[in-house]
Amino acid sequence: MEDHFKRELEDTWSVFDEFRIYKENYNTKHDIKPECVIGHFCETHEAFEKEAMQRYTKDVLKLINVQPNVKIAKEQMNGHVKELVVGH
Repeated sequence: MEDHFKRELEDTWSVFDEFRIYKENYNTKHDIKPECVIGHFCETHEAFEKEAMQRYTKDVLKLINVQPNVKIAKEQMNGHVKELVVGH
């Protein structure tokens, strides 16, 4: 799971960074003043990674499997005499 998270982080950063460069070039070409990103999580790769870790690792990396508690009705037991319970 951690490898997947790191790959997604790098993929997302590279798309974001490519867009940022495109936007800076566009703004320069059209005499639009540069956007101030000082202190924003998108300012550097390190800040972007830190923000992603704070937002997503606590939920993504600590997953537990949850099994549904399903009781099978008599009509579904197909002749079995013992009650079947799934998820315990």
